[in-house]
Amino acid sequence: DNFIKQLTMEDYGNVTYEQLPDVFIDVLIACEDVRYFIHEGIDIPRILSAIKNDILSMSLKEGASTLTQQLIKNMMLTNTKSLERKIQEVYLSHKIEKLHSKKEILEFYCNYVCFDGVNNGVLSASYKYFNKHVSEVTLPEAALLVGVVNAPSAYSPILNPNKAYERKNTVLKLMYNHNYIDKFSYENAVKITIEDMIVVKQSNKDNN
Repeated sequence: DNFIKQLTMEDYGNVTYEQLPDVFIDVLIACEDVRYFIHEGIDIPRILSAIKNDILSMSLKEGASTLTQQLIKNMMLTNTKSLERKIQEVYLSHKIEKLHSKKEILEFYCNYVCFDGVNNGVLSASYKYFNKHVSEVTLPEAALLVGVVNAPSAYSPILNPNKAYERKNTVLKLMYNHNYIDKFSYENAVKITIEDMIVVKQSNKDNN
């Protein structure tokens, strides 16, 4: 709870669950944790599938982390892939689900996780990329935000627009496969380019 450093000129504060548009929530759930609203912090079928793949590949490649687990890892644990850390993650995720509602956990996630790899929260990333509140994002913009979060440098729409575009469309495909959007919405959203979405803000120095 100690403030260390602010990395942006603006302080956008936190976003409430009610301010998160349905389209953004749908994208996040479809891409990161399709059973979020029915599991209790851990997704057993997904974990079993990941364990099977890890055994077959003789590695710890599969993540299988729910949004709750991702939040716990970002807040309290490290990125080290080990059985001990995974056990801690599962235990704490189950515990936090007993203390907070799904809406509260999703709100924590959206305000704590770095969607752009630098600043906490989806609100900051929305202003950074689109210069508008997250409540106003469109389907392709929401897909871009969610697509960036797992590898912000690799999928940065500013640093790597081509990869960001491909990632956005991968997220949209997941939404279509999980029946969150129809074919018409999918086909129109994949056509939207990074240049169509990103707003490049001039600095005060440029404006003087």
